[in-house]
Amino acid sequence: MNGNIYINCAYEDIDRARALAERLAGLDIHAVCGGESEEKIAASAFVLNLCSEKSRTSKTFRKGMNYALKHQLDMITIHIGEQGIRTDMESMFWTAAQLFRLSCRENAAQAETAVQEQAGAANRAEIGAVGPAAPAVSGPQTPADQEEAQPEEKVREEAGETLPAGAETAQGKEEADLPIRASQQGRNKSEQEKLSERESLYLEGKRWLSGENGQADSRKAFALFRQAANQGFIKAQYQMSICYDEGIGVRRDVTEAARWLEMAAYGGDPAAQSEIGYCYEIGQGVPRNIREAVRWYAIASEQGNAQAKNNLAYCYQKGRGVTKDVKEAIRLYTEAAEAGDASAQYNLGYCYWYGEGIKTDKQKAIGLFSRSAAQGNAKAEQMVKILGQYSYVKRP
Repeated sequence: MNGNIYINCAYEDIDRARALAERLAGLDIHAVCGGESEEKIAASAFVLNLCSEKSRTSKTFRKGMNYALKHQLDMITIHIGEQGIRTDMESMFWTAAQLFRLSCRENAAQAETAVQEQAGAANRAEIGAVGPAAPAVSGPQTPADQEEAQPEEKVREEAGETLPAGAETAQGKEEADLPIRASQQGRNKSEQEKLSERESLYLEGKRWLSGENGQADSRKAFALFRQAANQGFIKAQYQMSICYDEGIGVRRDVTEAARWLEMAAYGGDPAAQSEIGYCYEIGQGVPRNIREAVRWYAIASEQGNAQAKNNLAYCYQKGRGVTKDVKEAIRLYTEAAEAGDASAQYNLGYCYWYGEGIKTDKQKAIGLFSRSAAQGNAKAEQMVKILGQYSYVKRP
């Protein structure tokens, strides 16, 4: 793997990407700007997504993002505005640099370990092929012959050692490996400490938000969430989107909510992926883009998110942002309904009631409407009420 970062960006942001590459060069980190082939992306140690208004409609950016997600490459996203990297996201730049260095060190350590294991296997194979040395004289040996033939073993026994001949080499190798293992453990411990610190900030924010510390303080909670989020903690990034969306500890701002939500989505959070898809579908905080909504719904659905499956099923049912496929819609509705999603239960019941994409089955439809209504779905409650008037549903 090459020692470089691939900066994924829209064509219109190439100058900003080059400026960022120059900043990374100042840290002795080589960066390759967008527009390269997938082979160049795969050969990079890290992917840095430069997300802007232009990137939202850029096929080049989307292609790089899809490739990185599909092949589970290490990556991070930096959001930029008209003035460049946003002030509150400046720390993300340093996070990207540190993650890149960590990735390179881990790859180097793994490669070194693999070489050592191959060398050890070759030595063992060579020893096994040669076998134990045969006695120079055939026939039974005298005690004197045995004593003379095994001087090393005798010396070890007299010294109080019990290791067999040849074990010193293995022991020496193990001792030589100790600094490598200790160094690797040190790096792992350092990363665990960082993760623990970010999680601690997030949990402390939760305590201030819920009032577990004696008195609820949404502003303190927001500040702690912000610290953890700026250090790359995905749960905190998702919480930041909630804070901005609902005005918790900060003035309500749907654009900022969508920005943090998308960041958590790129980090792999399925709930965030589903919700940013919905933002793109209705144009909340981001430009309305139904195809982008479908893409996020599909990604979240693959991770088992029931809400995303329901939304994706609706898109297939109506042909929104994707070729209409009612059978695929029924499949997704069924999976989401079985997982307990109330909206999916209502939508699947609707399909069964009217025979849309599936054979009509009134009883199944009523059962699905009832399950959805029990979870508080308003449409299902209305449907159960109407059906009750016509004696389809028995009143208690």
